Amino acid sequence: IWFFLRSKLPAIGGAVVLGIIVLVIAARNIPSSPASITSGPAVVDHPAQLNLRNCPAANCGIVATLNKGDPVTVTKSYDNGWKAVTVRYDNGTTVEGFVNGDFLSRR
Repeated sequence: IWFFLRSKLPAIGGAVVLGIIVLVIAARNIPSSPASITSGPAVVDHPAQLNLRNCPAANCGIVATLNKGDPVTVTKSYDNGWKAVTVRYDNGTTVEGFVNGDFLSRR
């Protein structure tokens, strides 16, 4: 194909090559998403407060509110990106609920 484009339609051949180069450069600059946390320790990584919910969806009731840096333990992952978590407070109490996994990172 390249030889055909180069010999019969040089302007198109050059445009194809330039397009491929641009795509390769653009693809290299796309940040990769961090690996999803499936279980274990994590921290809240959300600039605002994060709602701990009573089921794995945004329309579920709020159990508690978490702040950036709060430690949690992921106990289960769901296909929709939500995580079941346990939160342990300094006074020894624990609360279980669900958060969107996009707002968690590894400790």
